[in-house]
Amino acid sequence: MPSKQFDLTVNDHKLISAVQEEFNSFFPYLKIEFFRKPHEKGEGSARKNMYDADTPVNKIISRKGTDTAPVPVNGSMKVHEFEKSLKTQFGLHVQVFRKSGNVWLETSATDGWTLDEQNAEGKSLQQQLRIEREDPDDHDMYG
Repeated sequence: MPSKQFDLTVNDHKLISAVQEEFNSFFPYLKIEFFRKPHEKGEGSARKNMYDADTPVNKIISRKGTDTAPVPVNGSMKVHEFEKSLKTQFGLHVQVFRKSGNVWLETSATDGWTLDEQNAEGKSLQQQLRIEREDPDDHDMYG
């Protein structure tokens, strides 16, 4: 299956939530969060530094001068490459998260995986959890 390719639109008139929704529409088992401070490859970001989804993008862009700029995204990009592209182009500090059951995990330990690999792993985890919950032979012998 060919890698997903699209241009993520980042502009001064959007809220963070709109950028997040656009990204998530291509990678349904991934999400991006925006942070006040940068992180190094393989490191996580503190929740206290996370921007609210209703924050306007123009309040957090540090590289001014581009009203609208597409960010080319390809599923074969490694997570750290995607995060770096937003930092380089706009000065945005982004972390990719992967769905794991009812929680979202930072992909910092697997920043070398591609976006497609991360998304496939999230999908696989969701399917495994669904199967485990629906196992008719799964009994609690102490219940």
